[in-house]
Amino acid sequence: DGIVDLPYTWISGVANSEDGYPLAENPIHLGEKVNIDDSGINAWNWSKTAKLKVWCSGSGLWNDPYIIDGLTIDGGDSGSCITINNSNVYFIIHNCIVYKAGSGIHDAGIKLENTSNGTLTNNNCSNNNRFGIELFNGCKNNTITSNIAGNIGTTNQDFGIHLEFNCNNNTITNNIANNNMFNGIDIYNACNNNTISGNTAGNIDTTNQAIGIVLHTDCDDNTIIYNMVNNNRDNGIFLFNCKNNRIFSNTAGNIGTRNQDIGIYLDTNSNDNTIKNNTANNNLDYGIYLLYFCDSNTISNNIINNNTDCGIYLENTCRYNTISKNIIGDVDIIYQDIGICLYDDSHTNTIFGNLIINNQNYGISINDLFSSNNIIYHNALIGTIGWHANDDGTNNCWNKSYIGNYWDNHTTPDINNDGIVDLPYRWISGVANSEDGYPLAESPIHIGGKIHIDDSGVNAPNWSRTVKLNFWCSGSGVWNDPYIIDGLRIDGAGSGNCITINNSNVYFIIRNCVVYNAGFDWYDAGIKLENTSNGTLINNNCSNNGRLGILLANNCDNNTVSGNTANNFGSSTIQDFGILLYRYCDNNTISGNTANNNWIWGIRLEQYCNNNTVSGNTASNVGTTNQDYGMGLYFYCHNNTISGNIIHTNTLEGMDLRGNCQHNTISENTIENNFQYGIYVWDNCDNNNISENIANDNGDIGIYLDTNCNDNIIFNNTANNNIYYGIRLYDDCDNNNISENIANDNGDSGIFLDSNCDGNTISGNTANHNDNNGIYLNICRYCNISGNTANDNGDNGIYLLFSINNTISGNKYSFNNNGICGIFLENSDWNNITDNIVLFNGKYGICLNSSSYNNIFYNNCTGNPIPLYEDPYCVGNVFIENLPITPPSKLPILLGGDDDDEKPSEPDNLALPLIIVGIASAVGIASIAIYLIKKRAKLRK
Repeated sequence: DGIVDLPYTWISGVANSEDGYPLAENPIHLGEKVNIDDSGINAWNWSKTAKLKVWCSGSGLWNDPYIIDGLTIDGGDSGSCITINNSNVYFIIHNCIVYKAGSGIHDAGIKLENTSNGTLTNNNCSNNNRFGIELFNGCKNNTITSNIAGNIGTTNQDFGIHLEFNCNNNTITNNIANNNMFNGIDIYNACNNNTISGNTAGNIDTTNQAIGIVLHTDCDDNTIIYNMVNNNRDNGIFLFNCKNNRIFSNTAGNIGTRNQDIGIYLDTNSNDNTIKNNTANNNLDYGIYLLYFCDSNTISNNIINNNTDCGIYLENTCRYNTISKNIIGDVDIIYQDIGICLYDDSHTNTIFGNLIINNQNYGISINDLFSSNNIIYHNALIGTIGWHANDDGTNNCWNKSYIGNYWDNHTTPDINNDGIVDLPYRWISGVANSEDGYPLAESPIHIGGKIHIDDSGVNAPNWSRTVKLNFWCSGSGVWNDPYIIDGLRIDGAGSGNCITINNSNVYFIIRNCVVYNAGFDWYDAGIKLENTSNGTLINNNCSNNGRLGILLANNCDNNTVSGNTANNFGSSTIQDFGILLYRYCDNNTISGNTANNNWIWGIRLEQYCNNNTVSGNTASNVGTTNQDYGMGLYFYCHNNTISGNIIHTNTLEGMDLRGNCQHNTISENTIENNFQYGIYVWDNCDNNNISENIANDNGDIGIYLDTNCNDNIIFNNTANNNIYYGIRLYDDCDNNNISENIANDNGDSGIFLDSNCDGNTISGNTANHNDNNGIYLNICRYCNISGNTANDNGDNGIYLLFSINNTISGNKYSFNNNGICGIFLENSDWNNITDNIVLFNGKYGICLNSSSYNNIFYNNCTGNPIPLYEDPYCVGNVFIENLPITPPSKLPILLGGDDDDEKPSEPDNLALPLIIVGIASAVGIASIAIYLIKKRAKLRK
């Protein structure tokens, strides 16, 4: 049990002390090997180890695993440094250094046997003799991550990480397994459903390691993904008799050397594997190699360049494989001898959709009589120095269903313009005398050219011809099977459009494309739709074009433009517009796009574009001052919804509506830090709903209606900290409803109506802490100002100048603590000021200068130095039942101080009005109060 049976009594001193439970082993680690057997048969189990050893903690639960941390162990060239046997509890071994484990068949720096639920992380398992890390005999659900397992300055270690015999569902990720003598990561004998991802397994400055990653003998259903397996002596990835594995997105070649023979190698009955999205370049022999009865594998979307002999090579009865959508050859360098080669009874394979470019001797070669019944179609063979193709086989077919291949030395004639060259291609060398009966006039593989589809078929191929002839287009154009253009990259070379779709009404998707350097003419764009409906543009990068990123023009309806980027960034290209809808484009959805740093507009709808939704986009300047306008509508654009967008730092306006744009909804946008206006509505834009926007910190005005903009609703917006005004209406903007907005801390006034803005309703707003006025009307009539709060402003709560027939009523929480006046009328007549609360302002409660025939009823003006005031130029004003119950002060205005033309000057001496108020209060206030109360009760009765 780890406790010595007899107490330790050799403790000197008079106390006669003893240790009743002396330990049989040192609890402090001094470099010795660690052996834990949770069966307790051959070594201590976990619980005993954690109890007696300082270097082991935890309880073995998922949230409290056993932990071995920071040990350094020299294995002395025998056995394993750390061994865990027969364990099913949770444990972690990390930050350990283990080296010089033995050379026995299962010796390792760290060894797990019949063990599950372990994590090995951040250990250095280098310079051992046999394995750095081994999982053996039924190890399941373990994680091996971020370890180093190789040779560093030695040639001792054979394998970096090794799994053997029924080790399933393990994760091997982000490890470095370089410079081992045999294999970096080695999976052997019925190890299934493991994930091997993000590892580096190659040679660095050596030629030690033979293979980067190996699956050998019945290792099925594993995933090998995102690994770097370069510069190995033999192969990057090797499979022997393994099935249904996924080999995705690995790099398997030579970088800076010519060590590695083969990038990815499948040998002997390795069937039904998928090899996809890998890069296999610069290998001495082959990029991808299948040998001996490797059947039904899929090899697709790989990049295979500059391998000395062959890009893809199938040899010795490899059947039923599919080779598709690969790039085989280098666009710029001619090095690889053969693109694709079939040899020695490799039959019934399908080769289609490949770009086979710039190979030396052959693009595709079938090298023996028994390689038969292969189908080769829809490939592009370009730039071969020798023959594009060779066929020494039997019954191979070089076209399918009236679709052949593109041969760059045979592109005409095509008199009927159907995309098929009128004469067969007969320049295929070899004894088979093969020909392609339907050679293509254009490459079916996209190699950077512009795309033009006209579904009328007049100016360009229609969709059906495009999808038939081009491998980059799929689908049938119906709602549940749209045409799809995916992942193209197009340089517009400074002219025209990169992608153009005309006269289309079918369903289609253009996604994940990069289009740039389109032309500078007025309607040139990265992607242009014209007279086109039912399209979806998603996740495209349409930046750095000459004029427009994305254009929908002339009757484009029911399209979706979502998740695209249409910016200028880091380029001398001057893109004017991010996204533009132009003329009669209705019912489109523009959402989640980024349209930043363009020279004029981020997103704009222009001329009769109705019922569109523009939501969740960003249209701003980021790190530049390029873009003038974030987003806007121009000229008869109606019933659009612009909501939830982020618009900031544009050099003019954030949001701009102009030219008879009506019945639009502008809501829940964040529009801040634009250099002039947040939202600018101009020129006969009526019946719009501007609600719940944030329009703060803009250069001039948060929300601005200008020139004949009538019947709009401005509701529940926040317009704070703008340089001049929170909300402004100017020049004949009538019958608008401005309600429940917050317009605080602006440089001049919170809400300002100017120059014949009549019949407007201003209700329920908060306009506090503005430098001058809370609410300001200049030359305005018939406005209703009710239920507002305008406190703590620098000058006045509300200021009317040259304004008549307005009603200021029921402002119950307003016009308090302002610097000068609660309510100030100047040259303003026939207004009704009733039932307001006007308290504790700096000088006046209600002040009238040169203002006549106003009704001042039932206002509470207590706490002001002068509650009610009218100057000698006022006539016909009626004051009824205001508080405090005093007649209005009527003193001459003494001019002087700041802003004399906008607000009354402070009287030179307040002693006289204060004496008058005091006398009135002392002598008659009780009788006056009783009289007025009785009179008011009688009138109301």
